[in-house]
Amino acid sequence: MDHDWRNINACVVCGNAADLESLLWQDGGACAFCEDHPPYLRKVVDGVIVLTFLPELPWKSGARCLEGLAATIQEGVDLVLNLSCVAVPSSLLLGILISARRKVRTAHGTLRLCGLSASAAEVLQTMQLRKLFDIYPDELTAIKAPCPRETQTCIAAASP
Repeated sequence: MDHDWRNINACVVCGNAADLESLLWQDGGACAFCEDHPPYLRKVVDGVIVLTFLPELPWKSGARCLEGLAATIQEGVDLVLNLSCVAVPSSLLLGILISARRKVRTAHGTLRLCGLSASAAEVLQTMQLRKLFDIYPDELTAIKAPCPRETQTCIAAASP
């Protein structure tokens, strides 16, 4: 099924517009349309794919999340992973971040993280993963950041 992802947070399961606030506060975080539990919402802003991870990433969503990322990561992809809803990243989410980084580099694309809480930034620092990612304070800054595809490296304008 092909969806129009432009500027609208959408459920990655059914593709319907999903209100982030209602998913955060609704019992169990289920999508109002498909009643499934998406691991993240997706939108495209100015050609940049933005995936906003939800606070709880159920273990059963791990495989679906990796499959979705694999389908998203095409040659030259410009990807922002928004972690603003995640207080502390789980080991599953850390594995997904590392896998996404590897796939994006293989596809000669760019990957940026944004919206890390102080706890999430501390976890990345403790795990010595922070140096692997370009980190921005918010989604808009990450989207607008200049990232030359040739170098696959962004210069972080700011970090938490």
